[in-house]
Amino acid sequence: MVGRSHRPPREPCTMRVLAVTSLYPTLAQPHFAAFMPGRMRGLAAHANVDLLLCRQTHPLGYRFRLPTSIVVDPLDQLTIWPAQFIALRGVARSRRARQMLGGARRAVRQMDRSWDVVLGHFLVPDGVCAALLAAELGLPVVLVAHGSDVHTKAADPRCHADLAWALGQAKGLIVVSDDLRRRLADLGFALPPTTVLPCGYDPALFAPRSQTEARARLGFMPGSWLVYVGALRGVKRLDVLLQALALVPDVHLAVVGDGDQAQPLRSLARSLGLDARVHWAGARPHDEVPDFLAAADAVVLSSDREGTPTILTEALAMGRPVVATAVGGIPELVGDLARLAPPGQPQALAQAIAGTLAAPPPSDRLRNAVAHLTLDAVGRAESEFLRACIEE
Repeated sequence: MVGRSHRPPREPCTMRVLAVTSLYPTLAQPHFAAFMPGRMRGLAAHANVDLLLCRQTHPLGYRFRLPTSIVVDPLDQLTIWPAQFIALRGVARSRRARQMLGGARRAVRQMDRSWDVVLGHFLVPDGVCAALLAAELGLPVVLVAHGSDVHTKAADPRCHADLAWALGQAKGLIVVSDDLRRRLADLGFALPPTTVLPCGYDPALFAPRSQTEARARLGFMPGSWLVYVGALRGVKRLDVLLQALALVPDVHLAVVGDGDQAQPLRSLARSLGLDARVHWAGARPHDEVPDFLAAADAVVLSSDREGTPTILTEALAMGRPVVATAVGGIPELVGDLARLAPPGQPQALAQAIAGTLAAPPPSDRLRNAVAHLTLDAVGRAESEFLRACIEE
C-alpha cells in the first residue's frame, strides 16, 4: 500500500479541479506511479480536487459486474472516482483516448459536480481524453507532461494529430522538466503557456535519518552501498549499472523494484560474478523507501530517458548523494551537486560512482537544493498556475 504521511491542511478556496489520469496505484498495481498520490495530495491542499481514475476493464466487466481494481490509499483531501473503459483487442492504440472518454463520460454523469478546470496528467492518451472531456463540459483544460508520454508517445506519428489538437485546446501546460518542453517544441508542437513543476517530496517521510539504524533494519552488511529504486524496465538500463558495479570493487548494490527485466538482470549479475554484491529487495511500499535511501552511500540511476525522477528529489531531501546519467531533467535538478555520466557507458558511470564515494558532497547542500520542492510547495505553485490559466 502507498504509505500515509503528513497532509498539510487545506486552504479555504473555491477552485474546483477535475483531474483525469490512468497514472495511480491500485490494489492490482500498488507500486505503479507511486509519485502520483503525493502530487495529488499537494494540489488538494490548495484546491478542491476530484480525481477521475481511468482504468481498462474486461469487455464482460459491465455485464457481469466483475471485481475491479480499487485505489490503494484513498486520501482524505482527495475524492477518487473510477472511470472504467473497454480497450478492445485489435483496435489501434491511437484510439485509446476516445475509448477512455467513454468511461469518463459515464463517471462524470454519476458525480453530480461542477468544476472550474480539467487537469490531464500524462499527455497521451490521458491528456487527449482530458481535452475531449473538457470540450464537452465547456471547461478550460491544462495538461501535464511527465516523461515517457513525450519521449515515446509524442514522437509517434500516429499520436501527433490528436496531441497537437489537445495542446491547441489547452490553456496551459505543466512539464516536470524544461527538457520535456524543448522536446515537444522540437517535435513541432505549438505549446500553450508552460511552467516547469517537478513532482515534490513529503518532508515528513523523506527527512534525514540515521544511516546506521537504517542499515540495521534492512540487514545490510558493512561496506559501501549503492541503492537503485525504480521499475526494472529496459529504459532504466540496469544492465549498464550492473556492468559499472563490476568495475567498482568492494561496493554493494540494493535494487528496490520489480519489472519485466528482473530475471534477465539477475542472470546478468550472475554472469558478472556479482551475486554476493547485489541485494534484490523487490518492489517495496513507498513508506519503506526512506530506509533504503538513508542506508545508501549513493543513490544511482542509469536510465536512457527520464523526466525528472522523483526518487532523486527524495534522496537529495534526505541529504544522500546521487549518481545518474545526464538525461532529461536530471541535470536541471542536480546542477553541480552530482557526478553525471553519459547514458549507456558503464565505464563513465563507474568513474562517477567511485568519485562520489570518495568525495561525497555536503549533505546540507543536497537538502537545500530541493527545499523548494515539497509536496505543499509544488501543490501551491500548481494551483496558482491553474488559477492563472482559468483567468486567462
